[in-house]
Amino acid sequence: MRIFLMVLLGLLITGLPIAGQNIYTDRLDGQIYLKVSSDYKVSGGYTDSGELAPESIAFLQKFIDAYQITKMYRSFWFADDAGLRRTFRIHFKSAAAIDRLIHELMRLPGVEYAEYVPLLKKDHTPNDMGSNSANNGTWHLHKINAQQAWDISKGSTAIKVAVVDDAVQVNHPDLAANMLPGRDVALGTNNPNPPNTQFSHGTHVAGIVAAATNNGIGVASIGYSIKVIPVKATDEVDYITHGYEGITWAANNGARVINMSWGGSYGGQTGMNVINNAYGKGITLVAGAGNDDVQTAFYPAAFTNCIAVASTSSDDAKSVFSNYGVWVDISAPGSLIRSTVPNSTYAVYSGTSMASPLVAGLCGLVLSINPSYTPAQVRNCITSSADNINNVNSDYIGRLGAGRINAYKAALCAQSSVIQYDASALEIIQPRASLCVNGFTPSFILRNNGSSPLTKVDISWNVDNGASSNFQWTGSLAPQNQTTVTLPAISNLSAGNHTFSVSTGNIVNGNQNDQNTNNNNQLVNFVVLPEFGRALPFIETFESNSFATNGWEIENPDNEITWELFNTAGTTPGNKSARLPFWSYSDLDERDALCSPPLNLTGYSSVSLRFEHAYRRFDQYSSDSLIVGVSTDCGQTWQRILARGEGGNGTFATAAVSTSDFVPATADDWCISGNVGSPCYTVSLNSFIGKPNVRIRFETFNNFQNNLYIDNINVSGVLNAQPPVANFSALPGTSVCAGSTVTFTNLSTNQPNSFQWSFPGGSPANSTEQNPSVTYAVPGTYQVSLTVSNPSGSNTKTLANYITVNALPQVQAQAIPATICQGEEVRLTASGASVYTWKHRLEVFNGQVVTITPDSSKDYELTASNALGCQVKKNIQVIVNPKPLPPTLVQGNDTAFVVYSPSPVAGHYAYSVATAGAGWGVQPFAGIHVKGRLVLAHADGTGDSLACSTLANATELAGNIAVVYRGDCEFGIKAANAQQAGAIACIIVNNDETLVSMAGGVSGANVEIPVIMLKASAGLLLHQAIREGAVIAGMGQFRGGQGPICPEQELLFALNEGYFSYHWSDDGSSAVDTSTQPGWLSYTVRNNKGCAYSDSILIESATAIGAGNILGPSQVLLDLQKQYSLMPLDSVQYQWTVSGGTLLSGQGTNAISVLWNVLGEGFVEVKISNKKGCIETRTRAVFVDFGAAISGLSNTLVRLYPNPAEEYIVFDRGNIHQQLNYLIVDALGRQVLEGVYTTPVRIDIHAFSPGVYFIQMEDITVRFIRF
Repeated sequence: MRIFLMVLLGLLITGLPIAGQNIYTDRLDGQIYLKVSSDYKVSGGYTDSGELAPESIAFLQKFIDAYQITKMYRSFWFADDAGLRRTFRIHFKSAAAIDRLIHELMRLPGVEYAEYVPLLKKDHTPNDMGSNSANNGTWHLHKINAQQAWDISKGSTAIKVAVVDDAVQVNHPDLAANMLPGRDVALGTNNPNPPNTQFSHGTHVAGIVAAATNNGIGVASIGYSIKVIPVKATDEVDYITHGYEGITWAANNGARVINMSWGGSYGGQTGMNVINNAYGKGITLVAGAGNDDVQTAFYPAAFTNCIAVASTSSDDAKSVFSNYGVWVDISAPGSLIRSTVPNSTYAVYSGTSMASPLVAGLCGLVLSINPSYTPAQVRNCITSSADNINNVNSDYIGRLGAGRINAYKAALCAQSSVIQYDASALEIIQPRASLCVNGFTPSFILRNNGSSPLTKVDISWNVDNGASSNFQWTGSLAPQNQTTVTLPAISNLSAGNHTFSVSTGNIVNGNQNDQNTNNNNQLVNFVVLPEFGRALPFIETFESNSFATNGWEIENPDNEITWELFNTAGTTPGNKSARLPFWSYSDLDERDALCSPPLNLTGYSSVSLRFEHAYRRFDQYSSDSLIVGVSTDCGQTWQRILARGEGGNGTFATAAVSTSDFVPATADDWCISGNVGSPCYTVSLNSFIGKPNVRIRFETFNNFQNNLYIDNINVSGVLNAQPPVANFSALPGTSVCAGSTVTFTNLSTNQPNSFQWSFPGGSPANSTEQNPSVTYAVPGTYQVSLTVSNPSGSNTKTLANYITVNALPQVQAQAIPATICQGEEVRLTASGASVYTWKHRLEVFNGQVVTITPDSSKDYELTASNALGCQVKKNIQVIVNPKPLPPTLVQGNDTAFVVYSPSPVAGHYAYSVATAGAGWGVQPFAGIHVKGRLVLAHADGTGDSLACSTLANATELAGNIAVVYRGDCEFGIKAANAQQAGAIACIIVNNDETLVSMAGGVSGANVEIPVIMLKASAGLLLHQAIREGAVIAGMGQFRGGQGPICPEQELLFALNEGYFSYHWSDDGSSAVDTSTQPGWLSYTVRNNKGCAYSDSILIESATAIGAGNILGPSQVLLDLQKQYSLMPLDSVQYQWTVSGGTLLSGQGTNAISVLWNVLGEGFVEVKISNKKGCIETRTRAVFVDFGAAISGLSNTLVRLYPNPAEEYIVFDRGNIHQQLNYLIVDALGRQVLEGVYTTPVRIDIHAFSPGVYFIQMEDITVRFIRF
């Protein structure tokens, strides 16, 4: 097995040319891509596969024989991208001349580019069957932690991954459950199955993506339940001939992920266009990096918008065959992967072809967890969650992408961004566009975009931004699913334009917040058509500046080129016509429609439609089409009454073929001439007589020909010879509220052509319109009268007390209080009505008095209704001032700069400490604590401190803290100037909002005062405050935070600056407060709006350490070593200090050893600190004296005894008996006694005071004690 694999890899690495390729090994012989420019017109029609005659591109004709061009087809005829649809694939026999053909084509106008067709190799190495174990066939799923990932998601059947490859056996037992309908883009059929077992690559790839999992047979897949779109993209067994065409088809047919386990070293512009087009549709594209063991870019993987996948083996090392490079995005297992192959069996293959679908399947799993992800977000989850494999790939660091995929971590990444509760109003189904009746039953699509089921959603809706109605949907809507919600019917709408809006509420499932309210709302515009359309005759000459002027509507499904008004000649009246510019269309088979306003066809014995048109074709091969239809149900359905296209016998075209942009100039260009081509059309509408609401639609269907114009539309009829019968109705009804507008609709029969209305109490009081609108301002009951006429007579209908106008409620409303702080309550109160509804956007409250806690300033609209249903609206404003942000405290043993007063500049500030630098002196705050008044420093003659000269206001600065500006000097110069002026500390204000490291330079060497730096904004704040009065500040090592507080200690608390006022529970009113007691200490800060933030600090109590006293002698002899100790304690630290001796050992412990080597008074001191920061100090005084025998002169014994003494001392110098002078002095050096003696000598000291004395005898001094 291993030997066989290595042989195959050797073949791949050597890069032997594929059979039949003689010119280039990475480009197809005898084929090119040609893209024409957007303004170039291609003649001729297309087959379903996009094939057309090479002669259809005029400039190709001279190349057909020279290069033996045999076939041309629109390679991407099914694309929705105009640029791809202008790309053609040309086959020719003169393969050796491919470079010359491309060169010649690129020189022609109308050619955007011509290029090679890439030769795309399959990236795999086949092998024998392998066992299905963690060590072989399915080891890759264990390696990437697939099982843990499946605990998060087992894949969504809504996610579709396209496998664009050589073929897929769609009925394979281990694939069939996850297969969707596919396509063979190479042969133009719907059969993606392999023609024989040699086409096995795609079936293997599909199994890695989404083999049916947990079905008891075969293999498992990372995708588990995701679906596969199989796309056969070749008619050759050795390579992929139509890979980019396959990508485009998949992109247009619902794929969320596309896998490409093939490629080559040549990418091409067409390939990049295809990739970018698919990426722009939100599709994640994954491709194998290639199997040549090189770092040369491999396409399509190396395109920016593709995820390029390298292959790894079971130990995470790069597979020996895999390409690599900085263009690779990720690595995945690709060696010895067991998967499905044709004939319903299995095999083990190796290659980046196997690594790529593993990543594609993982992308599908990520999208199953979060379907809203963009391709960039999918890529981020895949790469950011990868495992680092550098330790086994030291030669390829930075060239295997982000690492090896980890499915579980990628799933966690996707899960972390999924919103749990997200109910959205996806789309309004009803109403749509136009309604023939004055009511409808609204419905919309409710979608669950969250990760948890929805069981209850509050829904509100309104018409024309009026009062909202509420509805509660209940059910069970699974995550990432949708349902249609039908709302209660709406009726009595007036004819005209309206809006309908629907909103899902902010609370779902009864008590859960909707975590994404951006998708809660939908709004649609619609028209309620009058019960009766316009009376005939209806004549349209298109001389206005807008189709809407006369009620025409345009249907433009592709939102691109459509009907327009255009200047023409050759027909009368006027100089404008309706035009559909087929000439400019780059898309095939597009439909555009021009729809008339509703027409009333009642009361006629005959009706007909007549219109004029002008049309020319571009060539004789095909024709655009015009279809005329009629609707009697407001455009819901259409009945075709005329369909025309030119077939070469003058049935539609009005003039000869034209290869230029056609614009009618004379009557001969129109159907009215009758000299050449089609006559004008007259169509009977008799089958629609009696219909009160008829619309006519002019629909076009394009096929790349020339422009169509329509003008002088005339719908006319012959009336029945009967007098009219008057009748009318009122909307929204006959009982309205004061100030309402009532629309009266003429319901008269027998085609009246004259209308005389009378409206006592209304405005206007009279009207001659067919369907007038009248406003009633004053409550009361009013009569309405209508007289209608036609040539056969007239008729009048009068209804007394027809309209009842009800009074509006007299409403008072207010907010108490009208201004609050965030988090506070406000009461909305109203009176004077029966029903009260308060609304702010989606917030709705019902009641005469409601208590709310708004989070920001809002205008609440009150809708108040009385018992008669009349309502008024009032706006009540609530001002919500923000609460101050929580302050920060000096923490722990912080080095701090604080301002004690005044507010609001009081507080602690961000600063930079002067660190040890070149020539910089003191480390600030090392045991230094200063407090004083801030004084602005002035340089000589400048009034500020930007200059580098000596400070001018030294008298004012002395004993205070100097505030200087940085300027252009070294920091040390500024600080030295402040110190020279007598300042106790220096604040340097930087020039901007940064804090930089301060090096003092040479001048800083002698600076011993604390120095800090503030940002410019803080400096400005202090500057202004100093100008207004005294500002007291401090610098030092403060003890803040929450304690604990130790016995006889004080904690200092400093809040940050910027608040309007401060208050502490111990009545402190500064930003700085002190405490010596444990317990709760509370503080409140307020902003300039009076809004407060409060919090409390729990100060813990720390008990005494209880270390006891130092044990050890208090009187010692010179040059002797003694032991000193404290009782041992747990969790404490000891710091010993010795005066008069040398600490030999034990520092940091409870016992030390000291060598006493300095005469006189000394001491031993120890500081004991515990984990809570409490410190206790113990001291023991020690007196160091000479011993009974002290070495003086060399080889001479000197004795002084007794010592200490009370009555006398004896001084003996051994064997020296000569006469000597002596002098006795006290501890202060004052003479007490002198004399001459011959040793030994006894000296009486009765008269000496107790204390320490020294006897000086020529070259020796001896100390003794009188007690």
